[in-house]
Amino acid sequence: MLSQLNDADFKATAAKKLIVMFTSPWCSGCKKVEPFMEAFSDAYPDIIFSKLDIVTNPLTPSALGIMSLPTIVAFVAGLEFERITGEPTKYELERLIKDMA
Repeated sequence: MLSQLNDADFKATAAKKLIVMFTSPWCSGCKKVEPFMEAFSDAYPDIIFSKLDIVTNPLTPSALGIMSLPTIVAFVAGLEFERITGEPTKYELERLIKDMA
């Protein structure tokens, strides 16, 4: 399941294994990537898969320097592990997941 993060709970969630997609309602690339994120969330239950709407939660993307959508950022133990800017393929996303697992 793809959870919804907000500015208030981001820091605590990022302390775990987290992959977050920074998104907005108008982001068509985000809508294309979301089904991959949903599928991988079922296949990799030890990783938290989330999305964060930059319109309603501007503080976190600003602090992380998110400039383009979609941007997918992986965190391990509170530290940024890797970042994909733009619309990744299913295979690019899977490689990221396997690298952090």
